[in-house]
Amino acid sequence: MLSALKKQNGFTLIELMVYIAIVGIVVLVAGQAFSDSTKFRVRSQSMLKAAESAKSVASLVREDLAQMGAKTSFFHQTAGSDDFATRTEVYMDAENSDFSSYKLNSGSDIVFRHVRYNEYGEYDAVEEVRWYLEGDNLKRRCKNISGKAADDCTTEGVESVIADGVSVFKVVAAKPGVVNGNSSILFPAGGDKFRLIARTDGADYKPVTVEPVTGGSSVNLSGLVSNYNYTQHKEGNTKYKNQVFVASSVDALDEGDSWQSCFQIALKKEVEYEIGFEMSLNRDASRSFVPGKDHMAVGFRDAENGAKQTGLEDYLFYPPTSDKGRGKRAVRFAPKSDFDNACIVFTLSTFSPVAHGGLVSINSLYLKKVEYANYEFDASFTHETLDKKNVKAFQVELVVEKNGEQGRVVDIVATPSNGLEG
Repeated sequence: MLSALKKQNGFTLIELMVYIAIVGIVVLVAGQAFSDSTKFRVRSQSMLKAAESAKSVASLVREDLAQMGAKTSFFHQTAGSDDFATRTEVYMDAENSDFSSYKLNSGSDIVFRHVRYNEYGEYDAVEEVRWYLEGDNLKRRCKNISGKAADDCTTEGVESVIADGVSVFKVVAAKPGVVNGNSSILFPAGGDKFRLIARTDGADYKPVTVEPVTGGSSVNLSGLVSNYNYTQHKEGNTKYKNQVFVASSVDALDEGDSWQSCFQIALKKEVEYEIGFEMSLNRDASRSFVPGKDHMAVGFRDAENGAKQTGLEDYLFYPPTSDKGRGKRAVRFAPKSDFDNACIVFTLSTFSPVAHGGLVSINSLYLKKVEYANYEFDASFTHETLDKKNVKAFQVELVVEKNGEQGRVVDIVATPSNGLEG
C-alpha cells in the first residue's frame, strides 16, 4: 500500500522532461512574439520618422522654390510717392539671353535667385540659393547678390545641412510651352465677355470691388482684403479672403443677384480642360505681390453651397510685374471623377503689406476642353537658354532613410515668377 502511494507522489523523469519541454516551447513562442512585436514597433516608428522627415524637408524646398524669380520691389520715394523697380540681378545671365532665375547643375543640384522682402514689403536683397545633395546630406547654401546681407545669407555665402540620411534628391524642370491640340470652348459662348460676382457670405469672405459689375471682356478687382498686422509688421492671424464667381455677362443686374448665378458646368472624369485668361499690367501695388505668401488662385466650387470640389485643386497664378510679363495665364487639369454644377472661382488673399492696394485685371477669360497636360516632366529633355524663362514648374523627388526605412515625397512646385513673365 505504501509503495502504491509513493508511486503516485511527484513526477517521473519522463514527465518532468515533457513539462520542461512544454515550458520551453511556451517561453520560446512568447519570446518570439515579443521580439516580433518590438521589431514591428521599432520599424513602424522608423517609417513614421522617415515619412515625417521627408515631408518636412520637402515643405522647406517647396517654400524656397516657390520664391524663384520674385523680382519686382516696392519702395518709398523721398518726395512721398511710391514706386516699383525690377531687380534684374534676379536673372541668371541676362547678358547671354538667359532671363530665367535658375540653373540646374545636375538633377540633384539646383541654383536659383529671388528678391527678399523686409517686414514692410519693400526690397531688402537679391539672394542666390542653392540646394544640393552631398553624400547623404541635403545642403542649402544662400549667397547675397545685392542689397542688405543677412546672417544666414552673406556675400561669402552661408551653407547649412538641412537633412541627413537623404538617398534621393532629384529636381526636374517642366518642359516649357505646350503643343496645341483639338479644343472646344465651353465658356464664354459666342464671344469673350464674362462677369465676376463677389462672395460675401460667411465670416472669411470679404467684399471686393468689381468693375464693371455687369461684366465685359475685361473685369477689374480692387479693394482687396489684407491679412497684414501693421502694428507688429508681420503677417496677421486672420485668414480673410476675396472670392469671385465667374458668370455670363449681362446688360443689367437683377435684384438679389448672388454668386449662385455663376456659370455652371459638368466636368467629366479624365477629360482634360484648360482655364485661360490674360492680365493687364497695372503700375500700382499689385506689382509687389510676394509669391509663396500672397495668394491668387483659380479653381472650382459647388454652385449650391460654394464648397470646394474634392479632387479639384486650386491653381496659383501671378500678376504681371513688367511690360514683358503681360500675357496669358493658363492651367490645365483632368478631374479624377465626374463633377456636376461646378463654377469657376478666383480666390485672392494678401499677407504682405503692399499688394492688397493694387488693381487686378482679368481679361479674355475662357474655359475649354483640351487634349494635353498641364506640366510635362522629362529628365532627359535639354532646356535651351532661350526656353528656360518659360519654365513654370519643377518636380522634386525626395527620399529620406531612417534606420533602414524610407520616406518618399514627389512634389510639383509652381514657379510662375521665373523668367520675364510674371
